[in-house]
Amino acid sequence: MMTNILQGIVEKSDWKLLIDNDEAKFTFIAANGAQKVDGFLVLKVILDNIKPEVVVEVRHLEDLLQSLDLKKCNNNVLELTRKIESTWREINKQNPGSYGEDRFIRKLFRALSTTTNQDFKSALSTLKKCDHNLHRNNVTYSKIIAEANTVYKTMTRDGEWSAMSDADKKLIALASKIVEAEHTIKAHLSEKDTKNSGGKNGGKGGDPNKNPTDDSGKDTAWEKEKAWRCSCKKKGATLKKDGKEWVWCSQHMDGKGMYMPKDRDHYDKWKAEKKKAFAVRATWKEGEYWYS
Repeated sequence: MMTNILQGIVEKSDWKLLIDNDEAKFTFIAANGAQKVDGFLVLKVILDNIKPEVVVEVRHLEDLLQSLDLKKCNNNVLELTRKIESTWREINKQNPGSYGEDRFIRKLFRALSTTTNQDFKSALSTLKKCDHNLHRNNVTYSKIIAEANTVYKTMTRDGEWSAMSDADKKLIALASKIVEAEHTIKAHLSEKDTKNSGGKNGGKGGDPNKNPTDDSGKDTAWEKEKAWRCSCKKKGATLKKDGKEWVWCSQHMDGKGMYMPKDRDHYDKWKAEKKKAFAVRATWKEGEYWYS
């Protein structure tokens, strides 16, 4: 079974080369007298030579080398060239010859080109032309690194490295305009919300259907009405107020009594209506409320 799996993965030419070089090592005579390949022995030899942990580590280092740029190195060319060269050397240490110099030089130029300094980019272009024209006979990766470091040091000394390019200046100006626009929009929305809310107590501009409240959030209209409706001193079995007729109910307010509208003076009926009302209260519009 293992032999069949490996034959489906390994190229036929590689398989033949591997087995033919040491046939006696990988084959055995089966019970039926046929010569067969021991797939597990082949797998062991392959893993011993490939070393999967090395492959994983090298891939990680290659990804790191690919991702390096000036931004990740604090915009410091010396730091970038040091990191990218040490990573490249570690790759070839782990897996000798797997990452050639030509390939490394391409990655080196890519990383150095992430600068926004136009003068440094011009110097890089000159290096690339020399590298191309001489076919790398005289321009090695070490010469490219040395030249890039020298240009960087000179520009840093002369105060030219940190100078903003026209592109940077435009980006900063654009960012400032965006921030300013955000502040303007937020201020406009805040002013609009204030006008729509009309203040905490439902003043001018507020929702005309919403009941005014005090600082504690209590419904002030209901509090005033409750003050006379729940008066401990009964003023009579019936009472006329605000054009309405009220009837005293001794069962309301836990037996303390309360004046109720005449059409709702039957306590049991009122209680049933209240229970039903609370069941559908979630469907009411904002500002609606139910008097007890």
